[in-house]
Amino acid sequence: MQNTGRADLHIHTNVSDGFLSPAKILVKLKNSGISTIAITDHDSVAALDNANRRSSMFNIRLIPGVELSAEYHGKDLHFLGYFIDHHNKRFLDFLYLFRRRRYQRAQGMLEKLDKLGMHITMDQVAAIAFNGPIGRPHIADALINAGWADSRDDAFEKYLGYNGPVYVEKYRITPLEVFDLIHSIGGAAFLAHPGTGCSDGAIRELHGAGMDGLEIIHPKHTPEMVEHYKSLADELSILTCGGSDFHGSPDEEDVIGKYTIDEKSVDGIEKYCLSKRKEWRVDVKDYPD
Repeated sequence: MQNTGRADLHIHTNVSDGFLSPAKILVKLKNSGISTIAITDHDSVAALDNANRRSSMFNIRLIPGVELSAEYHGKDLHFLGYFIDHHNKRFLDFLYLFRRRRYQRAQGMLEKLDKLGMHITMDQVAAIAFNGPIGRPHIADALINAGWADSRDDAFEKYLGYNGPVYVEKYRITPLEVFDLIHSIGGAAFLAHPGTGCSDGAIRELHGAGMDGLEIIHPKHTPEMVEHYKSLADELSILTCGGSDFHGSPDEEDVIGKYTIDEKSVDGIEKYCLSKRKEWRVDVKDYPD
């Protein structure tokens, strides 16, 4: 049967920095015209089994995904992995390490906040994160709850942003390590939202290092940018994807159903992964404890 529906391949749940559970996201998708989604939480696949059990009740096809960060020439880039084996033990061990480093980073930011007279406990932040991976958005929410910020944007501008007084550098790996990790679990690696700060030259270099595709449809991409990245992907003969980067924040534009790709493109990504898996049997180096 030929797929003719729409797909959103960039959705976050409350196990990372999203606001809604997988169940609430599936309810929100009703009547959106979307028939396929990828849940791509930061450094976590904890929502996937829950979502997979429920997705069939909503006639939604679920693609297992993840979003990982890497440092490239001093910039923080995000990469999306699709059709991954999210039960792979070694991969789960790596995610545990990333989450532990996130926890240590959060501790450092809370210590800096404390020195500024703003006492927030790790228990408070962990509760906001539903005991999942902790990130700056969860600390922002704790600041809002305590009355020290009006919104996440306000918290980042005052305290948590790159030039903010409590900012702490994150644990970083390289794009090549991200590609090898995603490939080792059978998935394809895509650069997320390139229009937010990645040059065409860097995209060409990343492709040469093993990147499989570009996210061209994204809320921060203008129609002109979409066409540009589509042309660049055609030039490089790489895959394309797209999605809403949905988080479900009360401050967020209602993006569900507005940033999608056709299901034929999703089928193409799946076929590509199946064709490359023998080649992708790589030995990923162990990360330090």
